[in-house]
Amino acid sequence: MTSAPLRFGLVGTGYWAHIAHAPALTSTDGIELAAVWGRDPRAAAALAAEYRATPYEDIETMLAAVDGVAFAVPPDVQAPIAAAAALLWAALGPVTSVTAEPGPADVSHLILHHLGGPSSTVTVSQNGGEAAAGFEAYLWSGAGRSVVPRLASDPVPPLRTALAELAGNIRSGRTGHPCDVSFGRDVGHVVAEAQRQILARGPG
Repeated sequence: MTSAPLRFGLVGTGYWAHIAHAPALTSTDGIELAAVWGRDPRAAAALAAEYRATPYEDIETMLAAVDGVAFAVPPDVQAPIAAAAALLWAALGPVTSVTAEPGPADVSHLILHHLGGPSSTVTVSQNGGEAAAGFEAYLWSGAGRSVVPRLASDPVPPLRTALAELAGNIRSGRTGHPCDVSFGRDVGHVVAEAQRQILARGPG
């Protein structure tokens, strides 16, 4: 007997909702994009119609009608810092402290100190220009240098993998995952501290 798909609501109707979240939710086995909510009811209705979902003007009503929620809304802190901290976290271990310095414009420099002694450095900017756009990372030690594979240009496959693992965990009753909410909370603490230091050291 096939179990019913998990009904997901999508919060947000912007760029990432269109190019990543909605396509991933509708193409993952065992998951159904059932509802959409956004600050602009017309945008929510348009996105919902595109995927045969139900638009909601009241988020509480939507939350009561679904099994899970995907958020596609802008974060309060710099997204590239969070992404870089989470890559490095997995490779080098939990971050125990961070030192952050602002650079010119929106450039941010971070030194991350990891459990057990390793350290890493991160430099991020969202306004380097199209010619400089990209993401590069590498790890090095006495054993050599390892270059991290470049990010895929299509965000849907990795998001679909995450959704499939989430659905599998729910159906099997598992509650833990290396990238679960506790991991997100810990990365969020690091990012928040980095943002606090950058704001304190920045102009004005």
